[in-house]
Amino acid sequence: VWRVGFITQEEAKDFGFTDYVAVYIPMSYSIAGNVYLLPRARVRLVTNINATDAMKFAISGGVTELEEK
Repeated sequence: VWRVGFITQEEAKDFGFTDYVAVYIPMSYSIAGNVYLLPRARVRLVTNINATDAMKFAISGGVTELEEK
């Protein structure tokens, strides 16, 4: 299972974690969400859509269509 999230900090050394990133994961139908500290190796970067379209997709519960590039 994969979730759509946004890297908010490239490092989590202030929290004592090496090779971890902070990732904000929004909840569907809301701008509320959670921030997780995840191992960098477990995060897959998506580069074929922009952050705006990714946020629309996440908040809509995946029912919005993404613009084709």
